[in-house]
Amino acid sequence: MTAEVGVLNRVGVALAADSAVSIGREANKIWTSADKLFHLSQSAPVGLMVYGNANFIGIPWETVVKDFRRELADSRFDRLEQYADRFFRFLGRNRTLFPAASQDQMASELIKSLFLHLRHEVQDRLTSEAEQRDGLDEAEIGPIVDEVVTGRLRLVREQERLAGFGSETVAEIRKRYGPIVRRERADVFGTLPIKAGTSRKISSVALEMLVRRYLGPSRSGVVFAGFGEREAMPALYAYDMEEMVANTPRRALAQEARITLESSAAIIPFAQQEIVHAFLRGVDQELGNHMRESTAVLFKGAIGSILDAVGSVDQALKDSLGAAIEPGVRQALKDLFAEWENQTTLYWRPIVEIVSSLPKDELAGMAEALVNLTKFRRRITPERETVGGPIDVAVITKGDGFVWIARKHYFEPELNPRALARYTREG
Repeated sequence: MTAEVGVLNRVGVALAADSAVSIGREANKIWTSADKLFHLSQSAPVGLMVYGNANFIGIPWETVVKDFRRELADSRFDRLEQYADRFFRFLGRNRTLFPAASQDQMASELIKSLFLHLRHEVQDRLTSEAEQRDGLDEAEIGPIVDEVVTGRLRLVREQERLAGFGSETVAEIRKRYGPIVRRERADVFGTLPIKAGTSRKISSVALEMLVRRYLGPSRSGVVFAGFGEREAMPALYAYDMEEMVANTPRRALAQEARITLESSAAIIPFAQQEIVHAFLRGVDQELGNHMRESTAVLFKGAIGSILDAVGSVDQALKDSLGAAIEPGVRQALKDLFAEWENQTTLYWRPIVEIVSSLPKDELAGMAEALVNLTKFRRRITPERETVGGPIDVAVITKGDGFVWIARKHYFEPELNPRALARYTREG
């Protein structure tokens, strides 16, 4: 995991990222020297941050970004999103970094991971039904499995189609990955007594997953920030990405922010966001949810106790009072929660107003402080320290371009003057 922040106003955008990278899904090993913040162009005022999966098709993001930067050279575009589009086209056509065999291997891993998760859901459902029915015979298993698979297929199909996956690409994916899907399906579900129709639905779950916004544990976040040539104020675009199939990156726009005359500032956390949100809103999100739930329980419990007392004397009166009171209780809770939300807005709005007038150095200081706040929280709680290491900070402005404020080196600069010169020149 990681913590990253973008702070934008009309002057520019400050980006900050920690250096922690965890190994394995349980984060059993954590290193604190990863690079997650990069200068995307040799000349344009554009930066990029990555989080989540540190690799794309098995290649470190650092290698991918620096290869793209060399290819981009001095090219410039009118709008920031054009840099993102060019980056995704670079991924799709680069056969040196991403050969078809590597794409197929990663797709196979995605499919197997999805099937294992689905099999686990099926197993839980079968166990639950067996307990309720005092056992299951073979004839009862198939319909239960089909119900679970049908529900997952419906869920996947409800997600929007990913960008770049038109009808021709979808047809190619079905043809290319059909054999892989059937192989993984047989491996994971081969022992279950299911009908051919259910098997086809299982295959459809995987094939639909590949082309829809249904991203799993291998996803990465990629953040573009800065200025296009015709943009006087900064913008930021964040994408969720997970591998690539048929030379098409599986990507979806997750968040965007544009500074305008009407919207003069933005504070956007990525990855582990809860501490930044708590700072801005004045209350932790989980605590806020608990407050809402417990308040609703208190309201309904108190009124229920009153109605029970009335019912002990007059049941008809209890029923009529309950019917009359219920709409008012729902509206009172709705009004109360709306007032809480309004107070939260009054809490964070002055912060954003101040951010709108921060100079460049203060933008950088705020971005670094917010990442450091998350890092400090992880350090003094029992949770794993999945945020840590040096914090890299950069400021991007229209006039000065991409400027490093704080940047770690994995080598001693005084011992490597040539490497430092090249490192600085390449960004």
